Amino acid sequence: MILRGGVPVASVPANTTSYADTGLLPGTAYTYQVQAKDGAGNTSPPSAAVTVTTQPDTSPPTTPGTPVATSVSATQVGLSWTASTDDVGVMRYDVLRNGSVLAPTAGTTYTDTTVAPGTTYTYAVRAYDAAGNSSTSGNLTVTTLTNGSVFYDGFESGGLSTWNTVSGLSVQSSITHTGGFAARETSSGTATYAYKYLPGSYTELWAQGWVYVSSRSTSANLFGYRSGTGASIVNLYLDTNGRISLRNNVGGVTTYGTTTIAAGGWHRIVLHAIVNGTSSSLDVTADGTAVPGLTLTGQDLGTSPIARLQLGETATGRTYDIVFDDVTVAQSAL
Repeated sequence: MILRGGVPVASVPANTTSYADTGLLPGTAYTYQVQAKDGAGNTSPPSAAVTVTTQPDTSPPTTPGTPVATSVSATQVGLSWTASTDDVGVMRYDVLRNGSVLAPTAGTTYTDTTVAPGTTYTYAVRAYDAAGNSSTSGNLTVTTLTNGSVFYDGFESGGLSTWNTVSGLSVQSSITHTGGFAARETSSGTATYAYKYLPGSYTELWAQGWVYVSSRSTSANLFGYRSGTGASIVNLYLDTNGRISLRNNVGGVTTYGTTTIAAGGWHRIVLHAIVNGTSSSLDVTADGTAVPGLTLTGQDLGTSPIARLQLGETATGRTYDIVFDDVTVAQSAL
């Protein structure tokens, strides 16, 4: 009989003079004795005790998954990540913000409620085992919404669950502007788009999208506004020559800008619209500069307020491969 700390832990056959004790804690002292038993059940006194100390745990947990943003607003950022594993056990995670410990947590989710509007933060998580060994994830960069923002794309969740209707558009991680995920419209003839029903109806809105054109041989829609019934108000698109252009679908007017977007490289494009009947206005900026020809006043956008955002192309028969990231809609300038 094998005794550990004076308590029986195992029995072995009479012709066996060895035993391997498992399930022990690292860096811990244990005292062992053996006791013989005959066929009649008589037992000998315990042997002299021997004390041994297990090897310390020097193996860190596996690297936790890079956190993803499950929600972003002007006042909070929701995070989740894939759990680490450890040969003994993961004891906790430290959430890091801009390189400093923000908070410890036992789970694989955390909500940061101490952020400021319109501010960029870098998050990571660090896993610890009981011995203090640790491993740290990759970084996630998130920019909180500004006050007045009404929607953020939610791509960092790894999907399009924040969008109401999705057809052909997908989320991928091979080309991104910030974070680990971005949406991609790739087509050789099918429609690829998503709709977001905004939380209200608005007569003035700004929509921002970071756009990466991988390839394109036809015109391709980028994003646009729709009414609460789904009727298209205006679309921002690239024409066959790659020019940033506007299609006023209420007034039936197309206007071509002079700024072109070539394949390769990210570009920040913002569409601003004021819906006010025949006194409506539109303007577009690319990389912080007004697009020549696309500052339009006296437009007829009707009187139905904006209630939906369209991302991507609803028409068929076109060929393109375009990536979108950091798509934001706000009631104030972006």
